[in-house]
Amino acid sequence: MKNRFLKLSCLSTLLLLSACRTTIDNLTPARLPQNSSHVYTMTMAVHVPSRKIIPQSLRPFIVIDGKRQPMKRSELGKNIFVCDYRFPAWRDRAHYYYELEYDIPSVWELLTRTKRSRLYEFQISNRCLLSLDAYRGISGNKVAVLGRGFRSDDRVVFDDRLATTRVPNDHMMEFIVPPVEADRNYRLTLQGSGGSLNLGDFFVDPAPIYASPETLQLSGSERQDIAFRVDHPVPSSGLYLNVTTDIPEDIVMPEVAIPGGQCSVNTQISGMGYQAKGSLFIAAPGYQLLVIPVNVEGRAKETPAIPAASAFAPFPEEATPQASSIDIDHRSDEDVIVIE
Repeated sequence: MKNRFLKLSCLSTLLLLSACRTTIDNLTPARLPQNSSHVYTMTMAVHVPSRKIIPQSLRPFIVIDGKRQPMKRSELGKNIFVCDYRFPAWRDRAHYYYELEYDIPSVWELLTRTKRSRLYEFQISNRCLLSLDAYRGISGNKVAVLGRGFRSDDRVVFDDRLATTRVPNDHMMEFIVPPVEADRNYRLTLQGSGGSLNLGDFFVDPAPIYASPETLQLSGSERQDIAFRVDHPVPSSGLYLNVTTDIPEDIVMPEVAIPGGQCSVNTQISGMGYQAKGSLFIAAPGYQLLVIPVNVEGRAKETPAIPAASAFAPFPEEATPQASSIDIDHRSDEDVIVIE
């Protein structure tokens, strides 16, 4: 109990002492945007709780590049001081600290004290975002970014997905919305040798996929052409279309992918010679699901024969035909091609 009381007393004493200390707070951002005059405002605030300190005696300084320069009072508030510092055009960073001199009256004379802050660093950045052409779009959209300080190796990243980026000059760049999951926001970041820059959020809407024809009428096993198209050229890696169907044993079609830089692809589909009715489902990341009705004309499928039995004399339990033992389809495995 005694130790606990001692700890509480020490903590209270430290808090009291910290509240009574003169402190220096740095209000200068760690990164400052570049300007043509190369003059930057350094700002600090001081806290002087002691009544013994003469308020009019506060003399603030900034020490940067080994030079000690006086600061003047700011209109931003009480005990806030600023200094306009002209920075060499060829440099992009500097280390600095603040000093505060003040007087304390004594019986015989005024005593001068000096308070020094810790060492700080600031960096001048010529990278600046002004605006995005759009903050919402679909996969394949080209979006322009206006700003300053762009470099040839800059790239736009959707969360962790790299987007195709083009930098015509240091004041403009363009990126293409990649095929990412739709109906959600992505954090955009500009990354390159000049550092990272937050571009904000971008919402990706589902993009449409078109087919021609929009419905399929297949005659037996005859092949029919079908084309798939999107609004914008796909990335250089191409766009794979995941094609599935609810009648996999009745139609056949090869894998489909739109080549890189293209907007469309042509392919063929054919039936297996039997009557069938169903749909094709075309999916891709960032795109709306496309459903294509399919009707296959052909010969009727054979119905498996079921042994005759009296309606009043059901099969004994041990003789009841099992579904797995019925020969449903007499076609060989070589005749069936399944779309996954």
